[in-house]
Amino acid sequence: MKTLFRWGAALAFTMALLGPGTAAAQGTSATSPDCLLVGAAANCTYNMQYQGGPVMTGNTTVYTIWYGDWSGTPNAQSAVAGLLGNLTGSPYMNLASLYGASTTISYGGAVNITSANSAAQGWLGTNVSDSGLASILNDQLANGTLPRSTAAIYAIFTAPGVTEQESNLACSFHANAGNLVYGWINGIQQGCGNGVRPADDLTANTTHLLFNALTDPQLGNATATSGPPLGWLDTNLQAEVADPCAFHQDAVTLGSGTYTVQQIFVNVPSLSHGGACVTSWSQATGPVGAVPELSTPKMSVLGLVTFGLIHARRRRSRDAAPRARFSRR
Repeated sequence: MKTLFRWGAALAFTMALLGPGTAAAQGTSATSPDCLLVGAAANCTYNMQYQGGPVMTGNTTVYTIWYGDWSGTPNAQSAVAGLLGNLTGSPYMNLASLYGASTTISYGGAVNITSANSAAQGWLGTNVSDSGLASILNDQLANGTLPRSTAAIYAIFTAPGVTEQESNLACSFHANAGNLVYGWINGIQQGCGNGVRPADDLTANTTHLLFNALTDPQLGNATATSGPPLGWLDTNLQAEVADPCAFHQDAVTLGSGTYTVQQIFVNVPSLSHGGACVTSWSQATGPVGAVPELSTPKMSVLGLVTFGLIHARRRRSRDAAPRARFSRR
């Protein structure tokens, strides 16, 4: 099963309205989620619901694989490492607890793969397929460069100049191989952020991938559009928790640094579109009002988390390499 977020005329129209180098949302207040770029009517209403499948809990380690030539963006790796190393304990990361998902995130380190590496070490050239990404990860696990862990997320970043054959017009996707969870991030491509500071777009897209993977890690094993093994999902709009608020970037303090993240969707049924995009619970309980309690068989929550947007209608089809994507922004 494949989950797609494709872009087209809606993206071109939006970018024309925003202009180059302009983020759709910045600041420290709640913003309204978007509908048009998920292929829905402008007055759509989100309703994230627990589908009964697993979510990632406990301590979660994120390992990063940097594929290709990143010399043109020397601060990319340090920005992502700083983000991942400082999420734990932050009001932003604590939003994941509303899904019963892990709020304890560790940075497991980085692997660099360039043209200087052999095929056995993971180098497959500058035109990589979905199965190629899985092969890149498998090589690192097989040769012991990275540990094999079901409590980990493996994030593969492809550099500018590297084409992902099936997904080059997307910003990211997440997938699973059995109980191993991994994902791909389209490295600093036009349309995958506000374009002002490329490293900021990378950290924002990393948080998008992180929240989707934490709250719906077994998406690839699903044979239907609702129910287990799916985790958290809006089954009407086919949106995971990181999808209604993409483009809604915000700067948050994590540890001693400031990092760009994407705002997270919170279910508030009384609000327009069914919720708000926030970076902390205080924003959700402030100007957008209180959030009623929801109950699931596994947990009680006060709202839902998400952030991520801009994708045309999400479509599902059977595929050997299932994944969830959000389109270029």
